Amino acid sequence: MRKSGWLLVSVVLILGAAILLIPTLIIGGGASNTRATQTALAYELTQEVCIAPLPVLNPDRIARGAVIYARECADCHGANLEGDPNWETKLGDGSNPPPPLDGSGHATHHSDAGLLTLLNYGVNYGKESFMPGYKGILNDDEQMAVLEYVKSFWGQDFFSHQHSLAVSVRLGWVEPAKVGEEAHLHLILDNPARFDTRLIQASSEVADQVDLVNSTGQIFSEISLPARTLDIVLDQGGEYLTLKGLKQPLEEGDTFWLRLRFTGVGEVLAEIKVRSN
Repeated sequence: MRKSGWLLVSVVLILGAAILLIPTLIIGGGASNTRATQTALAYELTQEVCIAPLPVLNPDRIARGAVIYARECADCHGANLEGDPNWETKLGDGSNPPPPLDGSGHATHHSDAGLLTLLNYGVNYGKESFMPGYKGILNDDEQMAVLEYVKSFWGQDFFSHQHSLAVSVRLGWVEPAKVGEEAHLHLILDNPARFDTRLIQASSEVADQVDLVNSTGQIFSEISLPARTLDIVLDQGGEYLTLKGLKQPLEEGDTFWLRLRFTGVGEVLAEIKVRSN
C-alpha cells in the first residue's frame, strides 16, 4: 500500500479513538455511560431502527406556547421561527446568531431532553452573544407549551425522527390521592434509541420527592431501560415510581408534569393524568 494510503488509515484510526474517548473525558469511567453519552452527543449521525409512536400535540398547549414564544423568543428566533438569515455564520465572539426553529435548522436533531436543556440553561460558553436560560422563569407547563408550539411547525418526517432520538414516556397516570399521601405512578416508556439508558432521578412540582422503588418496596438508585425497546412498563409488581408528600390533592381529571433524568440523555418532562384505576 502506498504511504499516503497508510497515512489515511492512521488518521481514521486516531479520529475514531478520539471520538470514543471524548465521552469518558466528559463523564468519567463506565462503559455503559460512555456509549450512552457518545450517542447523545451525535444524534444527527444516528438512523432510527425502532420508531416510537408519536405523541399527539395538544392544541390548547400550542396556543399557550404561541403567546409565551412571542413574549420570550420571537425577538431573537423570529416571529415565524425563521431565525437569523445568517445563523450559520460565526460572529466575532465565536458564537452563532439565533438559528431557525421551524424545522429548517438543527432543532430536529435534538431530543426533547436536549431542547429542554437548552431552554433551561441557555447557551453561553463565555460568549458575548448567547441564549439566556429560562429555568426559574418558565415553569414546566410553560416550557412544554413552547416546545409543542415549536414542534407544530415541523413536518411529520422531522417530528418522527426527532421523537425517536431518545427515551420518552408514552403514557403516565396516577390514582386520586390527598395532600400528604403517597401515590404510585403507572408509566409506559419507549426507548427507540440505539443506546441503553438508566432512569436515575425523578421529581415533580406536586410532591416533596419521587422515589424509585422495586418490587419489594425498596428504594433504589436506578432503573435500566434497554436500547430499541418499546412498551417498558413501570408499575407495582415490578420497578415503579412513588410520589411522596403530596403538596396538593390529585383529583380525577387533573394533570401534572413529572421530570425524569436519564443517563446520556438528560431530563424529559412527562404529562401525568389523574384517573381511577
